[in-house]
Amino acid sequence: MKIIRRLIFIGLMVLLGWIFVINLYEIDIVPVKNKAYQREQIMEIEESNSIFELKKIAKSKVLVIHKIHKSNHEKSTKELYLLFAVITMILFLYITPKPSKTHNS
Repeated sequence: MKIIRRLIFIGLMVLLGWIFVINLYEIDIVPVKNKAYQREQIMEIEESNSIFELKKIAKSKVLVIHKIHKSNHEKSTKELYLLFAVITMILFLYITPKPSKTHNS
């Protein structure tokens, strides 16, 4: 039982590390790029002269937003499964009896 508990503990550390790694890219380390992109998009909208161009830009933005939501949904689903596995392992470690330490003198 002691070996199983250690393997589960190692599995927990690996899963928690994986959750950390897949969320690491969400951190906005260089926000300057995002601000420049936002300014570029706003200028594109302001410089357009026709409603047709604005409709085209709006449709492309809606598609981009849809892709982002789909990507976030898939990522969240994976994270939910990982968290379920972690919680299951923690419950197993909590419920199973801990090995008793016996000292033979």
